[in-house]
Amino acid sequence: MRFECVESSRSLRKLREARNLSQAKMAEIAGCSLRNYQNIEAGKTQPGHQILSNIVRNLPADPRELFEMDSNEENDAATEHIKRLLHKCNSTQMELVLKVIQNILETWPK
Repeated sequence: MRFECVESSRSLRKLREARNLSQAKMAEIAGCSLRNYQNIEAGKTQPGHQILSNIVRNLPADPRELFEMDSNEENDAATEHIKRLLHKCNSTQMELVLKVIQNILETWPK
């Protein structure tokens, strides 16, 4: 899962930079230490459920932006990418994905 972690961290970094947020501010948003956030963004570690939930809830952006691919790619390519990622998840990782999705849906504007 290292490649997917790095790929996701690139999305997180792009989103942070587009919002002109520092890594320190993102660590505050995520509810983790600066070093931990830096490791997440560098693709060295994967964020846990609570960190992902904090980012999704508190980032001044649409949470879907964290999971979107480049805008020039087709929806089919994005769907296939997500399927490949989910297929590689072990049970613990899948539980994390489901919790994050559940939290997004619970807080999503109606």
